[in-house]
Amino acid sequence: MGGTMTYTEILNLLNELVNDRRTGTLFIRSESNRVATIALDDGKIQAMYYGAKRGVDAIPLISSISGGNCKFESANVNEFVQELPTTQEILNTLAGVQTAASSEANAAGISEEKRVVLCGQLKKILAEYL
Repeated sequence: MGGTMTYTEILNLLNELVNDRRTGTLFIRSESNRVATIALDDGKIQAMYYGAKRGVDAIPLISSISGGNCKFESANVNEFVQELPTTQEILNTLAGVQTAASSEANAAGISEEKRVVLCGQLKKILAEYL
């Protein structure tokens, strides 16, 4: 897991860890030198951090990184449990996929937080395309 990875490669690694039902913490050092951590227990995301942000507040920030270095350390993560959406919902959000429920919730308008996330995702897609 050494070397710089793109955001897509980081998401692929996270999906592999989830699918392999791994337990431990994925440490991500972004290209802007910020640290994100994602704690997994038997393949389920239990906690997320990005700088001082925790839980659902960290999700938009994690999805805004363009890439970085990753390291996974196997360890018990029970002390890090946070109230989070399901692992699949988190993975979908990080990948920019909206569920039917979230699409309906946004039908009336888009929140500032989601607008920032959407703009970040569109910039990444455009950068990869170019």
